[in-house]
Amino acid sequence: QASLCLFYIAPLGNEFEIAMRTSVAFMAVSQAAVVHRNPVSKVVDLLRDMQAKIEADGQAESKVYDKYACWCATTTQRKTDQISEHKSSIASLSNEILELKAVIATRENDIAKLDADIADNEESMQQATTLRENENKAFQAETAEMQSAIGSLEKAIKVLSGAGTGGTALLEVA
Repeated sequence: QASLCLFYIAPLGNEFEIAMRTSVAFMAVSQAAVVHRNPVSKVVDLLRDMQAKIEADGQAESKVYDKYACWCATTTQRKTDQISEHKSSIASLSNEILELKAVIATRENDIAKLDADIADNEESMQQATTLRENENKAFQAETAEMQSAIGSLEKAIKVLSGAGTGGTALLEVA
């Protein structure tokens, strides 16, 4: 009668459960069978062995599935965390890029202004150099003219200082 209680199985729907129902049904039949070893009892024994193997396989597959499900959950969580971390990093780096672009634009304006200042300074320096060269040429010409005039005056002084001595001083200068 205990085997009759085992005979009731709720419908479950997958292949494992169907195999389990079948094996339980055969167990119930085996209880009602004759105690002697006949072909039916051999089949019942084979079915019991098959049931034990199916249950062991089911437990092993359940462990593998649990491991895989755990791996999926942890990997998914890790990847989700990395994605959100990198999204915030992208936002931060985008802001930094914008700031650096502004700095670059400022520096480019500064460089352009400094290049213009350098060009102006070089032009001013060239003009000043040209002016100084012209002034130096004028100074050199005036110096030469003054030295010539001083030399002429010195000769004139000698001539004039010798005018009272006789005609010999005029001959010396000439």
